[in-house]
Amino acid sequence: MVSKFLLLFALLFVASSGPKVVAQSQGSREFLDSGNALVRQERYGEAIPEYLKVEPNQSDLYSQSLYNIGVCYYELQQTERAISYYGEALAVRKFDYPRAAYALGVALEDLGRTTEARDAFIRASKRSSSWLGPALFKLGVIAFTEGQLNSASDLFRRASLSSGAHRAASHNNLGVTLARLGRLSEAEKEFQYALDQATEDYEDAQHNLDLCRALRQTATTGKTRRNFELTANTF
Repeated sequence: MVSKFLLLFALLFVASSGPKVVAQSQGSREFLDSGNALVRQERYGEAIPEYLKVEPNQSDLYSQSLYNIGVCYYELQQTERAISYYGEALAVRKFDYPRAAYALGVALEDLGRTTEARDAFIRASKRSSSWLGPALFKLGVIAFTEGQLNSASDLFRRASLSSGAHRAASHNNLGVTLARLGRLSEAEKEFQYALDQATEDYEDAQHNLDLCRALRQTATTGKTRRNFELTANTF
């Protein structure tokens, strides 16, 4: 459960077999498929020219190609260029593209541009989609980092209600937030939920659960605020 998994989760590609618009170009579909095939081989630099061949009048295919170019540049560690293409993909879809908004938020967060990242994650969470939970989780991390614990607990709780790889981390981080608020009994339940939801060993959640139980048993509540650490970016 490391950040690399998050990266892979955040950058899943849109299959070209998705929704079609009228009179799509066969050539554009082929270029998109060709680029995707190269990406599956991690040949990101070679994939970009294929995506660039997709025609701008191809609507969804074009926005997908722009998003995928952003993914390629992100994998090539050219984050600023990735941000530019994610933004273009969003603009083509009139900013209704949760996948691209989420990826944009991740890239902006990497560069420490937290305010812009928050806006991107908010956009990604505007409507119910597979990106709602991950976006709420990231917003929770930002709120926690800024000391907005009540807001963070609400965001992590909402994130934990949707299925996906983020769910266990959402329960863990909710537990951490509740512990910081002195609500140890509730925190203990969230750490257990995190362990139940995890698909592999979750050492951070187990550590937090053990610590929470120890603090409750010894009634050393004063240590709570010092000893708990937020486990962010773990899904």
